[in-house]
Amino acid sequence: MRAPLPPDAHADAPWKQRFRAPLFADLQIASGDRRSAVVSSSESGLFQAYALDLVSGAMRQLTHADNGTVLSYLAVDGRSLLTLEDAGGNEVGHWVAIPVQGGPTTDLTPEMPAYSSWSVAADRAGSQVAIAITSDDGTEIWIASATGTSAPVRLGSMWGLVLALVFSEDGRTLVCLSSEPTRSNTYAVVAFDVETGERVGQLWDGAPSSMYGLIAEPSGDRIASTSNVSGRARPLLWDPRTGERVDLSLDVDGDVELLDWSDDGGELLLGVTDRAEETLIRYDVPSGVARSVNLGGGSFGIDARFGPDGAAVVVRSSGTNAREIVAVETAGIRAVARPDGAPPGAPLRSVSFPSSDGTLIQAWVGEPDRAGPFPTILSVHGGPEGVSSDEYSPRLASWIDHGYAVCSLNYRGSTTFGREYQQAIWENIGHWETEDLAATAAWLVENGVASPGSIVLTGGSYGGYLTLLGLGRLPELWIGGVAIVAVGDWVRMYDEAASSLRAYQEQMFGGPPDEHPERYRVASPLTYVNDVAAPLLVFQGSNDYRCPPGQFRAYEDAARAAGKTIEVEWFEAGHIGPSMEQVIEQQERALAFVHGLFAGATAS
Repeated sequence: MRAPLPPDAHADAPWKQRFRAPLFADLQIASGDRRSAVVSSSESGLFQAYALDLVSGAMRQLTHADNGTVLSYLAVDGRSLLTLEDAGGNEVGHWVAIPVQGGPTTDLTPEMPAYSSWSVAADRAGSQVAIAITSDDGTEIWIASATGTSAPVRLGSMWGLVLALVFSEDGRTLVCLSSEPTRSNTYAVVAFDVETGERVGQLWDGAPSSMYGLIAEPSGDRIASTSNVSGRARPLLWDPRTGERVDLSLDVDGDVELLDWSDDGGELLLGVTDRAEETLIRYDVPSGVARSVNLGGGSFGIDARFGPDGAAVVVRSSGTNAREIVAVETAGIRAVARPDGAPPGAPLRSVSFPSSDGTLIQAWVGEPDRAGPFPTILSVHGGPEGVSSDEYSPRLASWIDHGYAVCSLNYRGSTTFGREYQQAIWENIGHWETEDLAATAAWLVENGVASPGSIVLTGGSYGGYLTLLGLGRLPELWIGGVAIVAVGDWVRMYDEAASSLRAYQEQMFGGPPDEHPERYRVASPLTYVNDVAAPLLVFQGSNDYRCPPGQFRAYEDAARAAGKTIEVEWFEAGHIGPSMEQVIEQQERALAFVHGLFAGATAS
């Protein structure tokens, strides 16, 4: 195994240029005005929301949050952007409306104390906004004036979380994804009469199934959603007032995600993902005919919407190509916006192999252009309900630039692998994830990618948690670890996190710590801190309410007391993290840290 290269510290090194190239995410196009679009971009050095001209590609910055904008939704009429204005990125604050074409910002709940909220929606007329506010007592739904001219009115309350909200086309019905009917980490669709607050409908296919996604029919009463009662998410149309349901026929492999509904009601834009590989589909509602959209390879996540004249507007990328926004039109693919001068990334290949119980798991592997084995980086995504796909990753490519192989794992708990795969970790947090880490490390060695003892474990958020857990539960497998905004102790996490995260944690564990102390103990990296053998580098946010600082300080203190090699760099931001220049500094620090591990191993 050849030793890795020391970090290229040159200011214009290609690996740094990848981070500086603007990244695009969270494309939104107003169904009430297809000329109005917004996108999240790192052009300013922090992720902020921008108005996007779909013809010229010109962008105009709408948000200027000190540590970046985490949550923002374009109103259906396209006239305002709804964003959670918080304190330094802590995701606790007030929803405000920012006029897309310019003008003063309106606080939608000016008299309320700061709150934890993930879900908001505006009606098609642009007159009212629904807000789901989560506290220790559950979730309350409020109806606010879109112009802030009247005080918000409480519509009702629910147990658990509300993940999404949408108004019917006429604004009379509010539909939400709620965990109250399921009393678990699965969701049902519940409909309210906006005027009376009465519940007028509910849709759920029973345990262990879940509903996902909500889109209102542009000119009718129906709601589009998906159900995974078959084991895979499939689309359906539902009228909350009459209860009429139509399951759409779609002969595809994988999970279906609702992306958009055409203005004439005739087409749905669907994303189909099977084992982290994606297909974009235009589905004709009257005929049931599905037609694939040729994107020329790569992935698009959920970033695809109908644009003007029915074109599909998509954020696409691949391991090699930086994210760009394109319009797929009858005449072909037209570039809308792309980063200038972004260096190519690294090609990734999909691999699959069995875990300890025989379940087939999947990962993306990239290697330097020479013979292995290599010093290897095993990366795990956050979530856990997320997925790593064939996408442009400055972080992964920077490792390959310096002589490392990379492996990005979709462990149990990841989406796009079916209901059983996703739900396997529920009420047993940490078990199957670490089994999958062990199986991946073994596969990397058996297939000549890595040598024994040459693997570094890394990840952010839930991936940061798995980094700490893996180092403690499987200490013999790693030469080191690099964690970003990690969870070290689930009990302290529960005590300190924002209300929305606390509710989500109860759903994942099956209840709070006092009801299931053993589940929390077994899942917490703090339990295994004495067993950690590899050096660890951690980047942690001091204003992070998703992975709060106190719970990690407890892990850090315990590691130091046990004589472990741990380095912690704190940054002043929330969960979304620091500026791109600070991210570059962190990655340079990680490259130097890991290079030192292998240099020390070589010297010994």
